[in-house]
Amino acid sequence: MYVEGSLEGQVISEAEIVVGPKGRILGEVRARHLVVNGVVEGRIVCEQLDILPSGAVNGELMTGKMAIEPGGRFVGRSLELGQAGSVNILEVTFVEGEAPTASLVEKAPEERGSP
Repeated sequence: MYVEGSLEGQVISEAEIVVGPKGRILGEVRARHLVVNGVVEGRIVCEQLDILPSGAVNGELMTGKMAIEPGGRFVGRSLELGQAGSVNILEVTFVEGEAPTASLVEKAPEERGSP
């Protein structure tokens, strides 16, 4: 999914979401991979987050991997998602004033990359 305008609310993808330079998301974002070259404000749950040079993320983040390129900005709270692929990003629950909780998803060894 590619966002080059403004979205408000819940944005969910089991694949990749790319927020372009003119893109803005205000709300909750859930994706396997989130690439931000615009602005995202709110709650984010993803296995991997990449903030590009003109990207800005403000809010509460739960991720397994995060990369911020020079010029990119992150302001907020970050929590580790845990082992990549072992948490169902669609089952993370946010409760005001408490740490987010996540449901574990058991995957077969070949899906985890283990022998």
